[in-house]
Amino acid sequence: MTHSKSLLKDYLSDLRKSSNCPRVQYSHNHRFKYQLDVPHENAPYFYQNRYKCTSKLKNGLRFFCPKLSQISNELQAYELEYRERLVPLLQDMFYRFYQYRNVWNNAVACMAELDVMCSMAMVSREGGMVRPRVQGKCDKPFMEIKGFRHPCINSDIFIPNDIRLDFDTQRVLLITGPNMAGKSTLLRSVCLLVIMAQIGCYVPALSCSFSVVDQIYTRIGASDRILEKCSTFMVELSETKSIIDNANKHSLVIMDELGRGTATYDGYAIAHSVLNHIREVKQCRMLFTTHYHWLVDDFRGVESVELYHMKIEEVEAQEGGTKQIRFLYRFERGTAGFSFGVCVGQMAGLPKRVLERAEAKAITFQKNLDEVREKTRQK
Repeated sequence: MTHSKSLLKDYLSDLRKSSNCPRVQYSHNHRFKYQLDVPHENAPYFYQNRYKCTSKLKNGLRFFCPKLSQISNELQAYELEYRERLVPLLQDMFYRFYQYRNVWNNAVACMAELDVMCSMAMVSREGGMVRPRVQGKCDKPFMEIKGFRHPCINSDIFIPNDIRLDFDTQRVLLITGPNMAGKSTLLRSVCLLVIMAQIGCYVPALSCSFSVVDQIYTRIGASDRILEKCSTFMVELSETKSIIDNANKHSLVIMDELGRGTATYDGYAIAHSVLNHIREVKQCRMLFTTHYHWLVDDFRGVESVELYHMKIEEVEAQEGGTKQIRFLYRFERGTAGFSFGVCVGQMAGLPKRVLERAEAKAITFQKNLDEVREKTRQK
C-alpha cells in the first residue's frame, strides 16, 4: 500500500515536470479516484499524450489514463485487504477491553470524582467563599445565609444579600418586587448555595448555616408541554401538585409567581390556597414570590410568614412622562408598593401613548379592586 502511494506521488511529480504545469494535482469523485486536475492553458499537452478527459470544469479539465487506473486499482485492492485483516484484530482488542470493563468503569468513576473534588477545591480557594455549617435534621428547620451571591456571577457586579428562615417566626418568606428586580435570581441563588453546601463545597457568602435539606422543590418559569397537551397553567398546577404531595418539614420549596398562567382572580385564589396549605400542613421552609399585592395584605401578620421585597428606587418622572424606577437589587423586609409593570414597559421601549393608557387603566383597576376588597371586609 505504501509502495502504491509512493508510485502515485512520483508519477505526479514527473508529470508536472514533463507537462511544465506545476498546478496539476489529483482529485477524486465517486466514479474515478486519482484524476488529474489541469488548468485550461495546459490541456493541449494532455490531449496530445492521449489522456482521457473525464469532465470539464469552470477553472480547468479533468483527465485520466490507464497507468493511473492500474496504480489506483492496486492501491484500492491493498486498502481492502488491509481493512479485512484489521477487523478481526480490532474485534479481539475490543473483546479484551470489554473483559475488563468493570475495572475501566471504576477508573472512570474515580477520575470523575477526583475531577469534581479538584474543581470544588479550586472554586473554594477563590475570594468570597466560606465553609458552610450544615446541621442534621431537627424539629425546627432553619436557614441563615449572610452576604450571599449567585455562584455563577462575578462578585464585583453582584449585590450580596442576607436571608433567614426559622420555624416559628418566618418559615415562609412572601416576596414582592417589580419584574427585573432580581426575585428569580435570588431564589436560584439560594437553591444553588444549598446544593453546593450539601455536596461539601464552599459557598459564595460571608456565612452560611442551615439544617439539612432533604429535597428542593421548585416552581419557576412559565412554559407549556405541547406534546403532552398541557397548557402553561396546567404545567404550573402539575408541578404544584408534586410539591404538595411530596414536600415535608425538611424540604425547601421555591414558588415563583404561582398563578401567572390564568386569570387574575383564579391565579390569586390558587396562590393563596397553596401558600396557606404549605404553611399549615407541610410546615417547610419556603420562598414565595408574587405580584398579587392582595396576597400580601392577606398574610400580613400571619404566624410564620414574613414579608420581604426587592428594593427599588422611584425616580421623578419627567414632564409628560411616566414614573421611572432604578433597581437596587437589595433584599429587604417589607413590601413593594406596586409591580411597576408600566415602568418596565417604558424600559422595553413601548410607545408613550400605550404606556399612558396602561397607567390610567392600572390606576382604575386598582381603585375598583380596593373598593371590592373593602366591601368584602365589611361583610
